[in-house]
Amino acid sequence: MNANVEAVREVLSEMKERRILSEMLPFHEKLVQAPSRGRPKIVDAVGTLYPSSEFVDDIINGNRKMSSARTTTL
Repeated sequence: MNANVEAVREVLSEMKERRILSEMLPFHEKLVQAPSRGRPKIVDAVGTLYPSSEFVDDIINGNRKMSSARTTTL
């Protein structure tokens, strides 16, 4: 599970660099850990993603174009 969490963190960092996620607070993660002999074992991970305003604007504009395209083809 540790390797999976690290892989997700790397992808989220890349999404931040590409301005898909917010620069200030790109994501928030909550790890659920269980005790073990050594370090606590990660048993679950839940995350919240925060999109950048640029990404949100792109999605809104894309939705407008799709809506417009649907009404002109009908």
